[in-house]
Amino acid sequence: MFEMLKPLLRKEVKELLMERSILIGIIIVPLIMFPLIGGLTSFGMRSAITYVAGVQEIGFIDQDNTDLSEKLLPTILRDNGLKPIPLDCHERSECTRIAEDMNLKLVVIIPSGFSENFTSGLRSKVETIYILRSLSFSEITACEKLSSTLMESLKSLAEKLHGGKLNLEFLKHPADERSTIIYLGRSLKAPIEALASMLPTVIFGLPLVAMMPASYASSISATSIALEKESKTLELLLSLPVRRFTILLSKLLGTLIIVVLG
Repeated sequence: MFEMLKPLLRKEVKELLMERSILIGIIIVPLIMFPLIGGLTSFGMRSAITYVAGVQEIGFIDQDNTDLSEKLLPTILRDNGLKPIPLDCHERSECTRIAEDMNLKLVVIIPSGFSENFTSGLRSKVETIYILRSLSFSEITACEKLSSTLMESLKSLAEKLHGGKLNLEFLKHPADERSTIIYLGRSLKAPIEALASMLPTVIFGLPLVAMMPASYASSISATSIALEKESKTLELLLSLPVRRFTILLSKLLGTLIIVVLG
C-alpha cells in the first residue's frame, strides 16, 4: 500500500499546487500578510521605545505639601527620567483638561498623608491619571513605561529614606497605584498594565482567529477542487491495482499538506 501511496500523494500535491486559486490563497497571500503584520508590529514597538527613551514630562499635583513631596520626590523622579510639571487644579476633570492641553500622558496626584505613611514605613497610596489619545501599541506601551518608572522612583525613594532598616515587602512595594484611564472623555478605573497585557491578544490573536476560517475554507476548497480535477481520472485510478483506501488516503494527506503549508 505504501509503495503506491507515495506516487499518488506526489501527484495529488503537485496538482493542488498547480491550481491558481490555492496557490494564491494559501501560499502567496500568507507570505505577504504575515511579514506585513510583523513589520507593522515592530514599527509600533520601535516608535514606543523611541518615544519613552528621553525625559518625559508628567503632571504633578501635590496635596501633601511636605518637604518629601515638594522637593525629595520630584528630585527622584527627575533622576529616573520624569520631569514633574506642577498643575494648579482641584477637580479631577479640571486636572485632566489641563493635562490634555499640555499634551501630558500622565498626571500623578500625591494625596494628603503620603509623607507620614511613607516615612513610617507604611504602604502609601498614589493616584494617577493616564490620558490616552488612541489605543495604539505605542500609546499604551508609553503609558505602561511611565507607570513602571513611577513605581521604580518610589522604590528609590523608600531605599533612600530607610535603606535596609525596614522589611523587604515595603521596599519592594512602597506604594499602591490607584490609576484612572481617560480615553475619549470616558474614564476607567483600572491599572494601565491590565490594558497593556491585552495587546498581545489583540495584535496577534485576532489575525490568527481571522486566518482560521481561511484555513478551513482552504482545506474545503482544496478537497473540492481535487474532487473536480479527479472526476475524469477517478475511473482510471479505480481500474488500477490500487486499494481504494490508498487513493482516499492520498487525497486526504495531499489536502492536509496544502493546508499546513498555508
